[in-house]
Amino acid sequence: MSKGVSVVIAYHNDVADLMETLDSLYDTMNIDPWEVIVVNDGGRNKLKEKRRNLIHIDNPINLGVGRSFDIGVGVAQYDTIFISCADITHPNSDYVEKMYSSVQDNPKSLICTTTCSYQNPHIRNYGADILFKITDDDLPKNSPFRKNGEHRSILEGRWRTKTGEGTYPIPSLMGSFYGVTREWYEFVRGFELHYQWGSLEPYISLKSWMLGGSILINTDIDVLHKSGRVGFAKKEEKAYVYNRMMIAFVVFGSYGIQFAEHLGQNSVVAEAADIYHNAMQDVSLLRAYIEEHSVMSPEELHKKMVSMSQYHGKKGLTE
Repeated sequence: MSKGVSVVIAYHNDVADLMETLDSLYDTMNIDPWEVIVVNDGGRNKLKEKRRNLIHIDNPINLGVGRSFDIGVGVAQYDTIFISCADITHPNSDYVEKMYSSVQDNPKSLICTTTCSYQNPHIRNYGADILFKITDDDLPKNSPFRKNGEHRSILEGRWRTKTGEGTYPIPSLMGSFYGVTREWYEFVRGFELHYQWGSLEPYISLKSWMLGGSILINTDIDVLHKSGRVGFAKKEEKAYVYNRMMIAFVVFGSYGIQFAEHLGQNSVVAEAADIYHNAMQDVSLLRAYIEEHSVMSPEELHKKMVSMSQYHGKKGLTE
């Protein structure tokens, strides 16, 4: 694999935002060699312009953002991968060198950046915790998620505040711009079996920790993110639930049954269970791979994530 940077960007109809992202990227891309791979995830609106080092891929149907990233990485030429959303800009002119150095210094890690609100850059987030088995009592009284069978309360990322300077470990990626070696991305099997949308970052983060790597944040890199876009990807509830079912088993094995039980019983869970059962053979094969290469038990991983969590520590929770 040749040394260099491959930037993979997934998009779905949001061409105007994508062009702004590309402008910012091209203005600050100062490491050679490099390439940008844009993956249209089945959208009707396609980027038509040609640029230097720009590769276009069109998914025939909407496969989901995780699958789109995997497809882009699959055609990448270079050993360092930047995973990017299609609605960001880079206020730091030296962010490419900083991210590249972070990846080279930490070849078994996924690196994320400080994420700033596009509307208000003073609002800053620093990666995420992963929520485990949070009950209704742990949610605000006015939370729309206080209902039986609520699935968003497990294996969900929750923004973190800053806890250090420079680069340091965090439980989970969260944001819009990540760096990783292609070798490590492929070793953790990327976003394999992820469906459409939901728990994307906790999924790959848990696998990285389980397989002997880590998740790091480089607080010296800022990214402005236009979060809350409309129409970027399908966001069906059954996809959220399926992804939690799949992650629970792939990462935690039989221990994950406890998480799955927290999903409750309703029509959405039943739809998600159908998707899960159709994928069960592939899920079992991926679970076997994770089990073969893991450096810690599911219980140890769970305890590690909870011990690192700002939210769980604040609430005094043990699970």
